[in-house]
Amino acid sequence: MTLKFLLLLLLSFGTEAITREEMEHELVPESAELSKIASGKTADKALDRDLETRAMAGKNEDNEMWLKINFHQVYCIQSIVEFKKDGTSQFEWTCSQDDCDTCEPKDKCVDFRLEVYTEGEKSTISSLDADCKLGNTVKLEKIQLADNSLAVAEIAIVGKKAAPTGCVSTREYVYTVPALPVEAGTIVEFSCRVGNVLAGSKFGECLDGEIEAKNEPPTCLTTGTVSLIMLG
Repeated sequence: MTLKFLLLLLLSFGTEAITREEMEHELVPESAELSKIASGKTADKALDRDLETRAMAGKNEDNEMWLKINFHQVYCIQSIVEFKKDGTSQFEWTCSQDDCDTCEPKDKCVDFRLEVYTEGEKSTISSLDADCKLGNTVKLEKIQLADNSLAVAEIAIVGKKAAPTGCVSTREYVYTVPALPVEAGTIVEFSCRVGNVLAGSKFGECLDGEIEAKNEPPTCLTTGTVSLIMLG
């Protein structure tokens, strides 16, 4: 057996990926980005399930260090787990309807801030679940800035599809009774601000995340002006 062959054999073993297993109900992100790429270690390395690689964020011009993970749609995020290179959990954040502030181990979590929120157009999706936070973006930020980088070997996000179960918003002028949010199937009554007169539909129904008028869309008549207000 030649030395060249032995070297090639060792190199082939040395480059074999050490992967982690997929978690139950783990979501598949669309993309990831960093505040600033440090040491050439790009954001996608935190999502490739290869424990030998890692993403590394440096400080940007705003003195921030973060990893942001994006999804193509809004999900109800239940937990976020960051892994060590040996495949064991390093941090785990658990979400409620309001935030994802519950984190273990508590003494080390204080160095980080984790947020789940919706970027882009305002979502018409609402959720009555208490064990998850709605959003299409997860942002892990290092707030202890004594270090110059944020390194993440692997991160996994667990959640479920956020079906449009209710209606959450109306636009200017038109109000509804009862107050939003309301569950799917709820009948709502349109009304206008004081000093305005309602024309068009008086009632609508919450269907698939949007309030649909029973007949023509509601209109509020103001002083010398007709304002057509769509709901959703």
